[in-house]
Amino acid sequence: EFRRVLFRSIAAAGSGDQICIAVEKLSDRRIIAAALRAAARGARLQVLLARNQMPNQAVSGELLREGGGRIEVRWYPSGQGGSHPKLLVVRHRTDLWMNFGSANFTRRNLGDLNLAASVELRMPARAAPARAVTDYFAEAWLRASADADFVDQSSAAYWRYRFAEATGLSRF
Repeated sequence: EFRRVLFRSIAAAGSGDQICIAVEKLSDRRIIAAALRAAARGARLQVLLARNQMPNQAVSGELLREGGGRIEVRWYPSGQGGSHPKLLVVRHRTDLWMNFGSANFTRRNLGDLNLAASVELRMPARAAPARAVTDYFAEAWLRASADADFVDQSSAAYWRYRFAEATGLSRF
């Protein structure tokens, strides 16, 4: 299952590793929990999200609050139209694992309710494709906004998002 592959890749990260996530929507609880545990083990995370209110505002608040200072969140520029890439990159020492696809990291998309395609690649971090994807993410990260006002750390937003995710009564 696609979710397990993502989960295992994040779960393998630890001290000195780098995790880059770029998705339109992030709400899958296993992915979020794995990211928080990776941060607790010493991995550094950069999370790039779209500026939609639900679920990203509440999820970003949770990541920043619980991430021990090892998780950064930024937002795609608000004028950027079209869909955003769905990318997960884990750099572990000299190796790089990446997953590039069209499914958001949400319960509905990762629970086989979205028959979207994705590609998983493992390679040395110095390989040309690895450098290209890390350069792509770095450029997107530099263009992104670090607007802390968009983060919602309120318990109301958190529980509204958690209810929608747990029940599947959401558009994400």
